[in-house]
Amino acid sequence: MRCGLAAMILLCLALSMGSEAAQADSEFPACAEDPHIQWMPAASGTHIVWVDQRSGSSNDIYLYDIETEQERAICTAPGDQMWPSIDGDRIVWRDERSGQWEVYLYDLSTETERLIASAPTSDVWYAEGPDIDGEVIVWADDRNDPGGARDVFAYDLSTETLIQITDEAADQGRQGPSVHAGRIVWCDFRDDLAGDIYMYDLSTEEETAVAGGEISQGQPDIWGDIVVWTQAGASHFDIWYRDVSTPTAAALCEADYTQDHPKINGRWVVWSDDRNGEGDTTKDEIYAYDMEKSEERPLIASDHPYGNLGPAIAETGIVAWQDFRNGDRDAYTNSDIYAYILPMFRDVLATHWAHDAVEGCAAAGIVAGYTDGSYQPTLPVTRDQMAVYISRALAGGEASVPEFTGTPTFPDVPEGFWALDHVEYAVDQNVVAGYEDGTYHPEFEVTRDQMAVYVAHALVAPTGEAALADYVPADPRNFPDVDSGFWAYRHIEYCVEHGVVQGYEDGYYHPEIVVTRDQMAVYVARAFGL
Repeated sequence: MRCGLAAMILLCLALSMGSEAAQADSEFPACAEDPHIQWMPAASGTHIVWVDQRSGSSNDIYLYDIETEQERAICTAPGDQMWPSIDGDRIVWRDERSGQWEVYLYDLSTETERLIASAPTSDVWYAEGPDIDGEVIVWADDRNDPGGARDVFAYDLSTETLIQITDEAADQGRQGPSVHAGRIVWCDFRDDLAGDIYMYDLSTEEETAVAGGEISQGQPDIWGDIVVWTQAGASHFDIWYRDVSTPTAAALCEADYTQDHPKINGRWVVWSDDRNGEGDTTKDEIYAYDMEKSEERPLIASDHPYGNLGPAIAETGIVAWQDFRNGDRDAYTNSDIYAYILPMFRDVLATHWAHDAVEGCAAAGIVAGYTDGSYQPTLPVTRDQMAVYISRALAGGEASVPEFTGTPTFPDVPEGFWALDHVEYAVDQNVVAGYEDGTYHPEFEVTRDQMAVYVAHALVAPTGEAALADYVPADPRNFPDVDSGFWAYRHIEYCVEHGVVQGYEDGYYHPEIVVTRDQMAVYVARAFGL
């Protein structure tokens, strides 16, 4: 059974803001096509790709778009298509349609497929990868030792050039190459069968040993300066990492039993983990580690009686994995592709310009999402909503906003109005006032000049306007559309001076522009240090 994303996102902790609710769990099925195997997921942006056996006779490549909730076949050619990787609009995979290994590329923007590389081999399984990042595709193949050791190769799409990365003798060759920003990492067996981690920089043409010794290391992945891999412990494997700008490696996760298949993208590292299954791989869970916050958390509940394998992580914070909840891990039948959105909201992913501010405000209890798991960052902010955000910021969260028990100040914000407590608290803190006719007009949209007034008043609360009466900007911006006679001049300059707002590239402030929910979160986050 297939289900849409919105219907599958689980939410709780409803707040008082109309249909808004805080998102608590964003797990959903990207593909649950009973009763076949879906596996080897990869992710980029809002796309997830995987290997799919629904045809019953071969492995094909499928894609799911989280934004449109649409699935499509990318390649169903004869033979097997395996090991897909995706970066932006480009998908690459290992293809065996001709009876030997080949690397194919599909461009989503042009909907075209092309052959990248081919080499004869006595066994089509003797190739690993590929992986793609930007203009570079990497993989390992056995063209120099058919049926034996593998070397690492790279293909530069910008120059249409094939580059051989390794050429030293090795009993078992190289495995699992990954690439990011022109750096390639792989597991190398040139010295012993334990496996070491090596890196090659295409820009400098230099090779570096990242981790080695007699301890077994494998399954490396790279993002920026950080390389992650599995490393043998006393009786299991742990997750290790190293910033290659430093000489020291360190354990990222040392838990009882085995951690496997680490992947890194941006601030997150994900892996499969059987600590709660006490070594039972049919109960593997998916874990994520936030490198910025130094926080680890499971993405799958520990009481799930099924295995979860091969997680992938997109730069946007979308995690995908092979999941056996609807099948049989022991018999390796009927696995599905499930996914999890690490950012709090499915439409404010890690690459969104206001991601940090929105999540900072959400973590502080100032903003929340809607019941479909979205934040709706481009919706305009109204005056009732603005009072809610400012009141929560001043009080320290929704629970600390005092209940109003007096006579309502404004006839259009009466008893029973959803934001009555917040509007009245904002009045009490001298943040807001009504119009000359005595109304508040909660439905009016907030413009950039009005937003500056709200925030400036909040920064000097509870004194409010009186604290700004004699304010003289230390270094006025003198926006052409906000001169010293403009009604909100002092408020805008005060916000500029405190790093809350700035002008546009044309040098104007544009006070008339209506503020959207993402912009509001940025202003509030800056004002309150979130």
